[in-house]
Amino acid sequence: MKTTIFAAIALLLSANVSWAAPASKAKVAELTAHRIDRLVALNKIDASFLNRVEKIEVTAVSQNPIAFKVRASQTQPENGSQPMQLDLSFDKDGKALSYQVVAGGNAGPDPQWP
Repeated sequence: MKTTIFAAIALLLSANVSWAAPASKAKVAELTAHRIDRLVALNKIDASFLNRVEKIEVTAVSQNPIAFKVRASQTQPENGSQPMQLDLSFDKDGKALSYQVVAGGNAGPDPQWP
């Protein structure tokens, strides 16, 4: 009996089974906010992404290993410079794969919130 239980446990532990569900668009949008915060903390992107993000667009794609493409757009800066966009790629589990800052994005006026 003990041998059967140990064999079953060993079989389950050795099997390549993913217990986590694939990420949803909502989860990827949340992970994007966390990734933006981390990239700003590492000085990889401009800090204005923390308070000038106008929208986050999540698109599901089927480009292995990329499962989601995200575009975070800024509002138009007060100084008249071009708004920036951040393109991010995520895999099916929600792991960030790459990012790229794109200048000259199309965004609305800054609401000048406090």
